[in-house]
Order: sequence, then C-alpha cells, then structure tokens
Amino acid sequence: MIIHVKTPESNLRIPVPTALAGAVARIIPESSFEALRKKAPPDFQELISRKTFLTLYRACANELSMYKGLEIIRVETKRGEKVSIIL
Repeated sequence: MIIHVKTPESNLRIPVPTALAGAVARIIPESSFEALRKKAPPDFQELISRKTFLTLYRACANELSMYKGLEIIRVETKRGEKVSIIL
C-alpha cells in the first residue's frame, strides 16, 4: 500500500507493507478497542475487538494482493492538496 500526500510545497509517498497491518493490530492496546466500542452503535459494539479485526484481516489479506494498484481513497482540496491511498 502507498500513502501519497501532495501539497504545493511537497510531494510525499509513504510505502506501507500490507502485512504490517496484522502486526500493528496485535500491539494496539485493548483500551483503544474499548474506546471505539463506546462510540459505535449498540448493535455493532460486540463486533469491535482485536480478535474480530485479525479474523477479517486474515480473510482479506490474500484478496488485497489481487487488486494491487487500486486507488481506494482520493481526497483533493480546493487549494490543490491531495491525499490518496493505493493498494
């Protein structure tokens, strides 16, 4: 995955290995998941957990490689600043 941030003053490309997402999820403190649970609607609170995230990540990891180069987020401002995330 590549995070691309472009402003009139700079052009920044940050490569982020997709495999890193699973490792990061393991080190996120449980208190962060608890804070997200409090903000979620009651019907979805039980789904917000590290275990659920890792299960979804493992299920999707192989699929993501099939869509290499797909731009999943693109935001542009009137001043010419751009942010995009590319698989």
